[in-house]
Amino acid sequence: MKKITKDEDLPVTFARRKAEIYRKASELCILCDTDIAMVIFSPSRKPYSFASPNMRSICDRLFKQNPPPDPNQANMEVQKAERINALIQELNCLKLRFEAEKERGKRLDEMLATRTEKGWWESSFDDLGKEEVRVLINWFDEMRIKISNRLIEIGSIEAPSSSSIATNPGSKAPPSNGQ
Repeated sequence: MKKITKDEDLPVTFARRKAEIYRKASELCILCDTDIAMVIFSPSRKPYSFASPNMRSICDRLFKQNPPPDPNQANMEVQKAERINALIQELNCLKLRFEAEKERGKRLDEMLATRTEKGWWESSFDDLGKEEVRVLINWFDEMRIKISNRLIEIGSIEAPSSSSIATNPGSKAPPSNGQ
């Protein structure tokens, strides 16, 4: 092989060989899954380029502005997709629980609307007699003691002084109206 000496043959030979080089570069990209960038200057000093996927990304990689993709990136994408699917499933479960609780709330509202008796806590204190008021006070004192003891057990408060808590072992529950 030797250099072409006739100036009129140079452009024709250049165009033909340039097309062959582009075709070979394209085949190499497809067959081997490679990235290619090349610049060719014609005999008249005009630049021609070929790049796959594109010149900018290859130049960025070449000059370390945009490093090549991390081989673990695909694994991270799979993990991200799995996490998204798990969150979607959790969201769907929460939606089902929310709907079930809404239905439960509707049933409780219906029960409350159809209820005929009042609870002891809804009764007027004006209707209570002297003994009923004493029983109620004793019951509340006992509940306060139990609540204080429970708070002490879980470490939420300090033990109250013994003089501030009076005990009444005989009380069981608050009186209902008419007892």
